[in-house]
Amino acid sequence: DQKMKITIGNHENSDSEDLNTYLDHFGMSSQYYSFDYQNVHFLSLATEISYSSGSSQNLFVKNDLASAAANPNIDWIVVYLHKPMYSSPNSCSSCGGEIALRDLYHPIFDQYGVDIVLQGHNHIYDRTLPLKFNPNNIGKPIVDESNNTNKFFNPDGSIYSVIGLGGRSSNLILNHPDYVVKQYNGFGFLSI
Repeated sequence: DQKMKITIGNHENSDSEDLNTYLDHFGMSSQYYSFDYQNVHFLSLATEISYSSGSSQNLFVKNDLASAAANPNIDWIVVYLHKPMYSSPNSCSSCGGEIALRDLYHPIFDQYGVDIVLQGHNHIYDRTLPLKFNPNNIGKPIVDESNNTNKFFNPDGSIYSVIGLGGRSSNLILNHPDYVVKQYNGFGFLSI
C-alpha cells in the first residue's frame, strides 16, 4: 500500500519542475484523483490545471462526490488541494482565496456533504468554523456557530483549513475574518 498521497501545487506543475517525475513516483495518471481509506473518502483536486465548469476535472469531482455521498460505508469526505478557497489575508500578495474555485466548488461541497477541506499554498495555518456557500453574498459564507470552536458535532457546512507550515518561513497574517477560529504563524504540521 502507498503510505503517502500528494496534490500538485504551483511548484510542481510543469515539466521544468519535474511534474512527470512526481506523477510517476506516486503512480498517478492524473493530477486529480480520489481514494477511500476505511470509512473516509479523500478527493485530491488540481488547482494548477483547468477546474472550470464542464472541464474533465469538474465532471470527475461531481461524479466522485455523488458516489462517495451515496456510499453507506463512507462517514467522512475530505477534499485536499493546493490553492485555498478560504484563507486569512496575509503578506503573500498572490495567496488570497481563489474566488473562481470557491464560487464553483463550495456549492458542490455543500451538495455532497464534504466535511473537511485541507488547503495549502499560503505559509500560515488557519481553520474556519463550518461554512456553507452563501449565494446571496458569495464573499460572506454562512457560518455554523452552533458548535464551539474546537469540537464539532454534525456541523452544517465544511471546515476549511490552510496548512502551509512546512519548509519555508511563514507569511504574516494581516487580518482575522470572523469565520476563522484559529490562526498560527510558524512551522508545524496537522495531526487529525
